[in-house]
Amino acid sequence: MGESPVSGSNEKPESTDIPHEKQGKKRKVRSVWIAFVGRVVAQFVGSAATIGLGLMLLYKYEPRSQASVPNARGPMIADSAAVPVRSKPVHDDLSLAVLPLLNFSAGDRQQYVADSMTEVLTTDLAQLRWLHVVSRTSAASVAAQKRAATEIAASLGVHYILEGSVTQANGRMWITALLIDAFRDEHVWAHRYERATQDVLATQEEVAAAIVRDLTAKLAQDEGDAPISRTGR
Repeated sequence: MGESPVSGSNEKPESTDIPHEKQGKKRKVRSVWIAFVGRVVAQFVGSAATIGLGLMLLYKYEPRSQASVPNARGPMIADSAAVPVRSKPVHDDLSLAVLPLLNFSAGDRQQYVADSMTEVLTTDLAQLRWLHVVSRTSAASVAAQKRAATEIAASLGVHYILEGSVTQANGRMWITALLIDAFRDEHVWAHRYERATQDVLATQEEVAAAIVRDLTAKLAQDEGDAPISRTGR
């Protein structure tokens, strides 16, 4: 009697470890990816928080510029690059600075005429009790810095600036006078005076008196209540 073969007696069953290995690899890849993404997100959030904290501390402790710090009188202190015109002069009354008159005569030997004329004008204007006139030395010191009229006025604390020139030739003298309103940064009055120069000192006195007279009338017109009478001569 022949033996009947046993079906599958020598065959090995299929292994079930392969699917588990694949699933294990997928889980490892997923874990690595999640960990990587988590680190990236954490670094991004940490960097953003650090930057935000740094900006906040910088804004809080950054020293203010002088332009934003008020001084004892109220106007803002400007930096050296740009000096704003004050809204009001330091002095309650009318205030003016006479800048050194320019010498347009031929040769430097005539410089004394311009300097003398500046001195006479400053002295005559200073005799007006209702007008505050800055000293000649202070005006000359600031003018030597070659600054704008508005900056000069702000430094000296005045409302008006008087500037001009002296030209002497062929026995005649031409003196120009220009009044600047520093608040508006514009010329509000100007005049040229021409005289013979037989007597330089007498000519200076005459022209200075004419300038003071015309300037007083102009200031009285602009200010409305400024007296026009001169005092103390």
